[in-house]
Amino acid sequence: MIRSLLSLLLFISFDAKAVNILPKFRVQTQDGSYITNHTLKKDKKLIFIYFSPDCPHCNFYTIDLIEHLKELKESRILMVTYSSLKSIQQFYKDLHLNRYPQFIVSTEVKPYPLLRHFNISTMPFTAVYNRKQQLKQVYPKCPKIDILLDALKKMQ
Repeated sequence: MIRSLLSLLLFISFDAKAVNILPKFRVQTQDGSYITNHTLKKDKKLIFIYFSPDCPHCNFYTIDLIEHLKELKESRILMVTYSSLKSIQQFYKDLHLNRYPQFIVSTEVKPYPLLRHFNISTMPFTAVYNRKQQLKQVYPKCPKIDILLDALKKMQ
């Protein structure tokens, strides 16, 4: 009985650790290059956003982030979608994201591992990671910008 309980506790703690780190991924960026969880620089906090280029909330959220880039200088913003490369290139162009190097706009391919990992049902979805790529906060729906900024300030 005690062994079974210990085994269960070890399994649960191992599983929790796996969920709390940035999952493995390979995405194609708007310029056609690829990045992975291993090639993503770890010098800044990470704001991971799963979005759709056609989603009005996603567009307004991105504009809010742009308006607060001074407060986000210690963060990198990785935006991922399941939409086509052409659609993210248009999104990148329309919002003039080339002016803001903190933004990485990308697409993932089937079977959409990031969408499945986070079990995303609404967009924009946001997950915030510290510099060690440890999950610190999840927002299943679009967070208010001041709440996001507050969470980032409190992170180490």
